[in-house]
Amino acid sequence: MLTTSLNIFSGRLASCSDGNAAGVADCVNEYMHEVNDIEFLAPRVWANPSFDGSIWAFDTFRESMLILFEIVSLEGWTDVMSSAMNIVARGVQPVTNHQQWNSIFFLIFNLFGAVIILTVFLAIIIENFSIRSGSALLTTEQNQWVDLEKFIRQQTPSQLPRHRPQSGFRAWCYDRAVQKRGYWTRFFTFLYFVHIILLM
Repeated sequence: MLTTSLNIFSGRLASCSDGNAAGVADCVNEYMHEVNDIEFLAPRVWANPSFDGSIWAFDTFRESMLILFEIVSLEGWTDVMSSAMNIVARGVQPVTNHQQWNSIFFLIFNLFGAVIILTVFLAIIIENFSIRSGSALLTTEQNQWVDLEKFIRQQTPSQLPRHRPQSGFRAWCYDRAVQKRGYWTRFFTFLYFVHIILLM
């Protein structure tokens, strides 16, 4: 994913501080900038996007690694995705939602990153638990014996009434629950197959 991000987004996130500039060739000299109804001259700068002092780019291996780490931590990743969706071409001023398909990269990366982090997190917890419980010190055969013992303890015989109820509705329910043949079983088997087909 790191090399993919370098190949797709390298040098393409930059924009001009003057939104009216068409591209890097027009991003020279100064322009009139307005903040709180106060106008002043500001230099036109072609630079990578930033937010709260954090600059993101995929121009180098180091910058790519840093921004991908921030994305997988789910910290401000929507801003980076928004910048990637605004890409037009290298050296051209970004346009809002010009390449919306770029968002798929970030969604897939977050999905895989979350799965990997969750797997590592669970592996660490299970490893610590097995060390504390002592199961990490058992041999393979001993672990198999412990698992078999747990499985045998969980097995309980089915609890059926000794005698069939005499009343009509209770007897009918008993027959439906105990007998695994007849129209009732065939009907529900058919219903399960219909349900599976609808789910597919």
